Amino acid sequence: MTTGEPLSRRAEDLFREAFHADPTAVVSAPGRINIIGEHTDYNDGFVLPAAIDRYVTVAFRPRPRGPVEMVSDQSQARLQFDGLPPERQGTWGDYVIGVARALGDQGVSSFELAAATTIPVGAGLSSSAALEVASALAMLHSKAAGMPLADVARLCRGVENDFIGARTGIMDPFISLAGRAGSALLLDCRSLQARVCPLPGDRWAWVLADTRVKHQNASSAYNERRAECEAAAKEMGVPSLRDATEDDVNRLTDPVLRARARHVVAENARTRAAATVLESGDPQTLGPLLFASHASLKNDFEVSCEELDALVELAASAPGVIGARMMGGGFGGCVLILVAAEAVDPLQTRLGGAYAGRFGQPPTFYRVRAVDGAWAIDS
Repeated sequence: MTTGEPLSRRAEDLFREAFHADPTAVVSAPGRINIIGEHTDYNDGFVLPAAIDRYVTVAFRPRPRGPVEMVSDQSQARLQFDGLPPERQGTWGDYVIGVARALGDQGVSSFELAAATTIPVGAGLSSSAALEVASALAMLHSKAAGMPLADVARLCRGVENDFIGARTGIMDPFISLAGRAGSALLLDCRSLQARVCPLPGDRWAWVLADTRVKHQNASSAYNERRAECEAAAKEMGVPSLRDATEDDVNRLTDPVLRARARHVVAENARTRAAATVLESGDPQTLGPLLFASHASLKNDFEVSCEELDALVELAASAPGVIGARMMGGGFGGCVLILVAAEAVDPLQTRLGGAYAGRFGQPPTFYRVRAVDGAWAIDS
């Protein structure tokens, strides 16, 4: 039995309860961690993500006519629209609506959908991309239509950029589609070529420590960072920061643009080095790369926050920890920690107590493993 099957049953049960019928497609898509390579994907750079055993599952049925209706196990409100709204409505359903509109003739204009999830929302584990991927595959399945996975990933990125208004890159939908069990993927975000990199075995564990905060400036600052990266690339005369060198960066006169570009250039190098480390089978040497990534995100890219920094500092001094860094867009969310398996429980006790003493509540911990990408059930 795969990890996502109980969630699939939950989504199917939710669908039948809401719509008194059986779905025609049930699709599960996983969230992700990103080992390293932060804010590099929208700069055509390199990332090293892994799909994880936390999922969004959608149960779906097209209608020949009538309203669009959606329900979720995360909300008591039932969403209902007369057709596909042309713009955002400010609900979780925006991600589904955006996918349906982007699919055009291959999509559907009237449908019923139930969504269930085990991905903690707001923790930076890519719940929105998983919802988009699962919705896209369910709609394509219902129309007996096909689309290459890379094109599905591009479509979902377009939904985020053009319909939702978040200028994200392609990493999240790509890994939700293409993840491999027990492995990360070194993804070239320009060519979409990916290399499988085995993750450390059972002696080691990936632990997420969720700060349980998300500062209000997160979404606006994310778009601002992307604009700064594009401005830096333009000033250097390169297509994107993927193409910049350290010498190029040092020629930038604006200190803010120089810092942003310095992070991206160095993070691409760290990401490629981390892939080589994973392939060598010696996870101990991954630690300095993870800590350096966090320092760069804190000091050069300025997307960390007090809570994230505190967890990284606490993890750095904990027995059994190899490395730690903030993960995701920043200003809250999770810290990713690589730790010896036998040290997981003492680590959580140590971090939980110290963090709660400083911020009034303990972090939420998740131990995760790498899994395969999206999968479908014929209903």
